[in-house]
Amino acid sequence: MRLPIQSENKNALGYRPDIDGLRAIAVLLVITFHAYPEKIRGGFIGVDIFFVISGYLISSLLYQHLQSETFSILEFYERRIRRIFPALLTVIITCFIVGWCILLPDELKQLGKNIAGGAGFISNLLYWNESGYFDSLAINKPLLHLWSLGVEEQFYLFWPIFLYFVAKKKESFLRFTIFITVISFIANIIYSKIDPIAAFYSPLTRFWELQCGAILAWSKLQGKQFEKNNWLSLIGVTMIGISAYQIDETMTFPGWLAIFPVFGSLLVIASNQDRFINKYILSNRIMVWVGLISYPLYLWHWPLISFASILEGRFPDVHVRSKALFIALILSWLTYKLIEKPLRFGKYPKNKVLALCITMVLMGSIGAYTFMKNGLVFFKQEPSLQTFKGEIGHPPFDNYLSSNFYKCTPEYLYQEALSIKVRCYQSKPNGPIHLALIGDSHAEHLFIGLAEALPNKNIVFYVKPESPFVDNDQFKKIYDYVLNNHSIKQIILALNWNGKIGREKTPEIFEQKLLATTNMISKSGKTLFITNDVPVFSFDPKKCVSIRWPKTEQVCNEKLAFNYYTDILKRVAAATNNMHIINTLEDFCSDDECSMVKDKTILYRDFNHLNIDGSHYLAKSILQKNPLLKKEE
Repeated sequence: MRLPIQSENKNALGYRPDIDGLRAIAVLLVITFHAYPEKIRGGFIGVDIFFVISGYLISSLLYQHLQSETFSILEFYERRIRRIFPALLTVIITCFIVGWCILLPDELKQLGKNIAGGAGFISNLLYWNESGYFDSLAINKPLLHLWSLGVEEQFYLFWPIFLYFVAKKKESFLRFTIFITVISFIANIIYSKIDPIAAFYSPLTRFWELQCGAILAWSKLQGKQFEKNNWLSLIGVTMIGISAYQIDETMTFPGWLAIFPVFGSLLVIASNQDRFINKYILSNRIMVWVGLISYPLYLWHWPLISFASILEGRFPDVHVRSKALFIALILSWLTYKLIEKPLRFGKYPKNKVLALCITMVLMGSIGAYTFMKNGLVFFKQEPSLQTFKGEIGHPPFDNYLSSNFYKCTPEYLYQEALSIKVRCYQSKPNGPIHLALIGDSHAEHLFIGLAEALPNKNIVFYVKPESPFVDNDQFKKIYDYVLNNHSIKQIILALNWNGKIGREKTPEIFEQKLLATTNMISKSGKTLFITNDVPVFSFDPKKCVSIRWPKTEQVCNEKLAFNYYTDILKRVAAATNNMHIINTLEDFCSDDECSMVKDKTILYRDFNHLNIDGSHYLAKSILQKNPLLKKEE
């Protein structure tokens, strides 16, 4: 059962402080991205660095034991349990206790589900079916970051067994490994185009990153010499740095872009620890110390930021985030010294493994029970509520759409709109379409109210996450269909203006693109309406309808400024024929004070999207002020 390894490079398996330094870079990138996203927009690539490091180190250990014929699958998993479980259990138990104290029943239900997923190392599969890592509601998921542990542990369920049978059958390890790596990478490329969320969370599309580290470990043990060149580390660190600052959440990832952090990490590891960057930067005592606590630091930092966000009903200010990271650093060091090291090393390893497994199963069961029992609502005291009607959260809105309306036509636009949920409906099952809503989710949330207030019209919405400009390929087929469909007489453009203007290099460029789009629609003979949007609040509506423990401030109103984009809309309207601005801001705001409540009814389902009542309320106002929309076709 020996692997044909030439063990000429005896130091390949020895401790390398520079790899702990690389771990430090990885965790610092991730926590900086989470705490200060405006500073390092691509800091999430730190997870890819972790994957490469893990693939390299664990595979090196596996090869060593296979070569010496001391490999035991049971001992391998025992070591993984002693490495992974202590800190993970500490964080999961703490999150459940904190969640019990401060979360509302529906939030505790969600946390219970995520605790069960984290305990079973399937968090990535759960989040795959919910929403994206960069979704606006991700901040309210204290255990979202456990998705990466799911990918890693799913890999290690398969990888040791694979190596064992390859060695037993004396097959070519390298040939099979490269084959699997190529298949995983191709799946990553394909799914990044057709289902980006699947590409981000699926183990199939992520395994290649760990296996790149495994291939490097094999090459090192074969005696391949990389380390004599100082340039390898420099190039590798540069690739990581460029990835962190140039990649961002608006880009398709992993896809081709993941090559940069993955290959950058490989180059750093391929260099020997006595190279300049490895020796004097990565092996610096501070970097090594951060690397040693990188695992508990990764586990602690996100729940602290997330719980702070939930309590404040918004992304916390920089001072709160900085305090959260400081606390995470202290907790990480204490976890490493007092929990992780004692349970990982020392006497009675089998007893420790048994105790850890029992505790993990118990916490997974508690999480599942909490989810099935709707957040233990029968135990938890109901929060203090104002007498507000209206639903909060996305499920009621999404369920109402799917239950009361019909998939949009034509079929090819419906198929392009499919993601986690359908993002394309119309108000009648067939017949000509009269009014089209085009834009982003701020067009979608107008649909229910307008569709039900105009029962004689067939209304449709076509939305994408980007700006609905004529030069945007995402909207090409939509405009080709809408502008050439003679039954569609009216178009409403609705957009989260605040969120989209900043994506262009300058406001002037945004205005030029918008004007080109409105002129194109005007020339088609359609009547164009454009909303000046609803106010975007800085807090979640749960901050308006509930008071948490410990007692938090109840807020429903906020002072907001809109001149930044309203002036642009006015200029575009003045330069476009047959275009009308629908003033929706005045339905929520008086002067610069805006409210998400009207007549004791909550109108928002999150900080910037209307709920069902909000859609009905706004549609009624729109039709009163714009009688042209009532015109029969």
